[in-house]
Amino acid sequence: NNVANTECSNGVKNSCTVSATTTLPANQLYNFKDGIRVNGNNFVLDCSGSTFDGSGFQYVNDGVKVNGASGATLQNCNAQRYNVGFKLISAIGNIISNVQSLENTVGMELLSSNNNQIDGGSFNANKDMGMKLFQSNGNTINNNQIATASLLGLRAEQSNNNIFSLNDISGIPDGNAMWIIGSTNN
Repeated sequence: NNVANTECSNGVKNSCTVSATTTLPANQLYNFKDGIRVNGNNFVLDCSGSTFDGSGFQYVNDGVKVNGASGATLQNCNAQRYNVGFKLISAIGNIISNVQSLENTVGMELLSSNNNQIDGGSFNANKDMGMKLFQSNGNTINNNQIATASLLGLRAEQSNNNIFSLNDISGIPDGNAMWIIGSTNN
């Protein structure tokens, strides 16, 4: 288990970038203001149960930001106490599995991100909502737990042809488990 071939190659540090196959040391706690960044194509980031924690930074930044990545797999990562736990921007065809997002403002956000698979995640006790999609199409959101958000469980806006299946959404105010707005074929 070593971190190699990335900006994080000399150790995981605040706002470092992962862009090649990387396995992080198991079950570490990283208290980072800016979390980590993921970009590049066709690689695996296995966080091995490690947690990125924004405690003390007043929920201003993102925990794990996937920006422009394509064909990447992100697994076994945890993000807590950020503005957004996991943020995908212009990310295409990625697999995000077995992640946990706890006590963020938003658990996971997809912006202009298409054909991604989000599977087996846990998005719990996030302040505003568990998951948000905006202008993101053709994604598969499957077998996730979304619980105890104060506003919404899941919101998809201007996002078409997404598949939502076998997600457990609970502990959300009445009528706010899932909102699909200005979207078709979901």
